[in-house]
Amino acid sequence: MDEHRGHTDRPRPYRGGSPELRLSHADRDAVAEVLREAYSKGQIDGDEFGQRVDLAMSAKYPSELEPLTADLGPLPSPGPSGASAPGPQQGEQEHGPAERVISAVGHASHYYLPFVVPLLLFAVSDKTSWYVRRQAMEALNFQLFCVIAGAASALLITPIALFWALGPVALAGAPAVLLAALIAVPVAVLLYVVTGWMILPAVAGIASLMGKNWHYPMFFRLLKDK
Repeated sequence: MDEHRGHTDRPRPYRGGSPELRLSHADRDAVAEVLREAYSKGQIDGDEFGQRVDLAMSAKYPSELEPLTADLGPLPSPGPSGASAPGPQQGEQEHGPAERVISAVGHASHYYLPFVVPLLLFAVSDKTSWYVRRQAMEALNFQLFCVIAGAASALLITPIALFWALGPVALAGAPAVLLAALIAVPVAVLLYVVTGWMILPAVAGIASLMGKNWHYPMFFRLLKDK
């Protein structure tokens, strides 16, 4: 008995019989392109775009892609062979080896040429690869975050530490517990920035080589894609 018999009337973005055929790279890339266009139009924000792309890239069957684009408009339909219908970006293999390596280089440049390499990749990848552009923007945002958060933390730590060092006169007006609490937050942020600066770009580079849509864990992002 065919376990998919009850699903024959369900609308699908892809042609095919029952049971469902597994997705190809071209199928996933077609949906990723729909998501990229929706993101550029402002239909979805950056976080939702990243989540949906991750789900699209890990999908195995067409029914897993339906919820990702159901609220964005129609999907491109592939032919019987599974190839995407011709479109403006046909022939571009997203998340291919070149895109992965270039994205990893952008993250790794954090150690030898910060800001310059990801900024260059961000500028030139607008019309070539949304994946490289997004990873370059993520690398830039992380480097900006480290500089701003690190500098702000250092500026906060310095006066508090000096005030604490004044001794009994200062402590008479502000208990040691209060000063410790005030200095704990910027110290924690500074330690996070220093640790992240040393480790996270390497993790991001490995994730890019694996084709993952990497997101740095940070409190804010200054750059937003158009």
